[in-house]
Amino acid sequence: MRVKIDNAGRIVLPKRFREALSLRGGDALDVELTNGTIELQRPPRQVKLVKGRHGLLVASPDSGIPASSLDEILEAIDEARP
Repeated sequence: MRVKIDNAGRIVLPKRFREALSLRGGDALDVELTNGTIELQRPPRQVKLVKGRHGLLVASPDSGIPASSLDEILEAIDEARP
């Protein structure tokens, strides 16, 4: 896929790429130049361990996922357990 660089040096990542990687405006990307190729990578997300339901430790992202979404994810996990 070909994209154009605007006068300020910016490019727009195609929507399907942003959606596939769950990227939103303001998210950070690491940029490297390797042998004439520009590489973009999502930096690793920072997580912290928090006590979840039933006293279990759960890895929780410091940012990027709203708490309400995290609660929904944990509920789905609980419901899927035998």
